[in-house]
This record gives sequence, structure tokens and C-alpha cells, in this order.
Amino acid sequence: MEVVLSIVLGIAVGFLSVPVLKRISGDLEILAAMLGIVFLNAGLSVIWELSALLVTMTSGVIIANFYRDDVFKVMNYIDLPVFIVFFTLAGTLLQFEVLLSNWTIAAVYIVVRWIGKYSGCYLGAVVSKADENVKRHLGTAMMTKAGLSLGLLMYVQDRLYGVVEVATMLIAVELAAIAFYEIVGPICVRYALFKVGEAKVPESENKKSESA
Repeated sequence: MEVVLSIVLGIAVGFLSVPVLKRISGDLEILAAMLGIVFLNAGLSVIWELSALLVTMTSGVIIANFYRDDVFKVMNYIDLPVFIVFFTLAGTLLQFEVLLSNWTIAAVYIVVRWIGKYSGCYLGAVVSKADENVKRHLGTAMMTKAGLSLGLLMYVQDRLYGVVEVATMLIAVELAAIAFYEIVGPICVRYALFKVGEAKVPESENKKSESA
């Protein structure tokens, strides 16, 4: 029921936001409206005990598809400090002694996730008869992990307050995986995009390498 009502609320807020956003033109005004929508979703979620993450994600889907997908570009003005605060708060949840006592679980989780991501993407590409490059490299490009996982960790900490051992273990294992994939993931994405020819070295860098 919580999931269903969260989606319904997100759809409602999204559709109510579209005509409002259509009347706004300036980037700063759009940014202010988007922040208002986020705070509205958060407040309603708290009042009605729903998932703020799911409500906001659903609203975002509606706004991106029924308004315009570039509306979220204005969020670039404030995303850096938000991410810094977000990652700092998530880092405070990690307890090293818990991670050390459950390092085998973390290692298995990291390996199995890698296998699952790659094999899942490959199987999906085969079933959909995708291009050979997609079959071979999409899985590699899907290895990043961070934002939503961190949000879910905070959600877990809040909801599993009565099962402390389970919550602390989940948080430690997940944060270890996030740290690993935040280091390795971007490298994998870069490798995949260059491998399929969808990314190229900027001319400025080529000129620097040639002059060196």
C-alpha cells in the first residue's frame, strides 16, 4: 500500500507541476519551482508516511515526459553541494568494525552484483536482438552505483531501528560496494564508451599529447 500510494502521489504532484512549470521561463525560476516540488513531496511523504524517494522519482518521470526532459539541467546549479552533504551523511553511517566482521559478505555481494549486471545486460541484449556492441559492452557501462543506493541506506537505517544488527550490516556492506563501484564504475563506463566509438578524446587533449 505504501508503494502504491507513493506512486499515486508522485503522479498527482507531477501532473499538477507540469502546467506550473510551463508558465515559467527563467532558469532560476525553474530551479526555485523544482526545489518547491521536491520539498512538497518530502513534506507530504512525512505527513502521510509514504516513501519520499518513490514519490519524488515518480514526479520526476512525469515532469520529464510531459514537460521537457531538460528541465533538470537547472539542478546543475546546486547539485555539487547537495551531493557533498549527501555523501558525507551517508559516510557517517559506516562502522568499520561491522564491515571488517562482514567483509566476506561484502566481497561476495560485489562480485555477484558484477556478474548479475553483466549477464543481465547481455541476456537482455540477446533477447531484444540488440547490436553486438550493446551485447558486449552495455554490462560494463552499467557498473556505477551511488545515489539511489545511498538514499535507500538512509531509509533502511530509519525503518530498521528495531533490528540494529541487520541494519548496521546492510549499511556496512552496501557502503563498501558503493565505494568500490564509485571508483571502478566510472572507469568501466569510460572504457565502454570509447570501445564502441561513442566517446572521443577532446581535440585540446590530443593537441597537448602531440605537443608533449
